[in-house]
Amino acid sequence: DTPVSERAIGASLGQSNLRQAFRAGVISLIGVIVAMAIYYFIAGFIANVALLMNMVLVLAIMAMLEAPFTLAGIAGAYWFGVSTLIQEIVGLLPVERREGES
Repeated sequence: DTPVSERAIGASLGQSNLRQAFRAGVISLIGVIVAMAIYYFIAGFIANVALLMNMVLVLAIMAMLEAPFTLAGIAGAYWFGVSTLIQEIVGLLPVERREGES
């Protein structure tokens, strides 16, 4: 079986994809931080600080254990942290509002 076409791809393509993925990650992180800070005020700010600390700790532990840094692993850790923090804020916000009214 002869292939229909063959093409050689250089290493610069991977570098370009990595740069674009990093840029997309930074833009999405900034978007989440701004949205949470605007919508949840102080609780959003605290959650943002906790999210950033969580990411630093997860990446530091991965580096300490010499675990492979795959895009899927880093994205999974990030989204797990985001979803956990948002769930906690949504769960605690009504309690804070009720306590403030009484």
